[in-house]
Amino acid sequence: MYKLRFPTTYLLRRLPLGKYSSANILLWGIALVCHAVTHNYASLLCVRFFLGAFEATVTPAFVLFTSCWYKKEEQARRMGLWLSCNGLAQLVIGPIAYGLAGVHGTAIAVWKILFLVLGLPTVLTGILYLWYMPDNQIQARFLNHREKLIAIDRIRGNFQGIGSQTWKWPQFFEAFRDPRTYLYVLFSLLMNIPNGGITTFGSIIISSFGFSNRMSLILNMPMGVVDIACKLGLTYLSDRFFDRTLFAIIAIMIPMIGGIMMTVIPLDAKAALLIGYYFIGAAGTAWCLVMVMISNNTLGYTKKATVNGLQILAYAAGNWIGPQTFRSKQAPEYFDGKLMVAIMYALAGVTLAVIRVINIVENKRRDRKAIEDPDTAHAAPGSEFLDLTDFEQPAFRYVL
Repeated sequence: MYKLRFPTTYLLRRLPLGKYSSANILLWGIALVCHAVTHNYASLLCVRFFLGAFEATVTPAFVLFTSCWYKKEEQARRMGLWLSCNGLAQLVIGPIAYGLAGVHGTAIAVWKILFLVLGLPTVLTGILYLWYMPDNQIQARFLNHREKLIAIDRIRGNFQGIGSQTWKWPQFFEAFRDPRTYLYVLFSLLMNIPNGGITTFGSIIISSFGFSNRMSLILNMPMGVVDIACKLGLTYLSDRFFDRTLFAIIAIMIPMIGGIMMTVIPLDAKAALLIGYYFIGAAGTAWCLVMVMISNNTLGYTKKATVNGLQILAYAAGNWIGPQTFRSKQAPEYFDGKLMVAIMYALAGVTLAVIRVINIVENKRRDRKAIEDPDTAHAAPGSEFLDLTDFEQPAFRYVL
């Protein structure tokens, strides 16, 4: 089901942001509901394809909404807030899955009931978004004229305006000349290899600690608490100190420690193994802060779309590779899979450190140039809304 990223990335630029995103949420909900009427492998594969196609829009669209409406120093908390709903979903779905696991003799398969429970509210959410979500500040019906002007002017310092529906090929190619692009992609790949394994085999890993399959559904819930706490807490600190890479490194070190704990702690120490497993819930915070980095530091609407699309492709690839690292022949220890968790998160942390160094070096270079040529020290009036890239804005400084 992973994922039609580049078509939707292009369409997010060519079509009204609010309406296109809302339509995809509505269709995503319909695809979820359609799981309940599948009757063979072919029909299930078909709806899974469309599920991934419509889901592909959500994260890039929400990143764009956040970058268009909030100042740079406000974006980490906002992204942390909506991404923390992943942890909230984990808390909600645990008891539901546990309860459905004990149901027998239903008219339709229990797993189909779960898709109805999730799909119908998603359809209603899509309808609500179609009615209420504006494409930009100018079209926001909940703001008066004065408030619209304030909403636009307050993001002047972002150097990225309120969006553009023009696809600019020079910005597309510039994305491939920016070393940060490849580091974002590398981080997303490394981080999501263990994420794919944990997402797919999380309950099995907990079962390997000596718990029943049904109980493992409930024991997954505390990871949601860790996810929420880190996404709200570390993103708040990231905005408070206006530093992305430092708190992203802290976030990725927590699941690295968790992977080490699961690898070295003996199977009879169940509580310690569970704590190590729950630490992995912090990994999503690092990915959240990398998306904030892309939002803050990648200027130009097309360039931002391209970089975000590439790292989301790496996200998909990592989630595809991850399940292959947990081999059934290694049950119940799954030593190689757990070791891979620790190694991949450690390498992701190194990637973040390299991004930080590159930004520090480039900022110092621009500072020296501003001294030599004072005209580059300040942005030309109005250039903040001209959809220029970070390469084209010498007065811009990268957020660490």
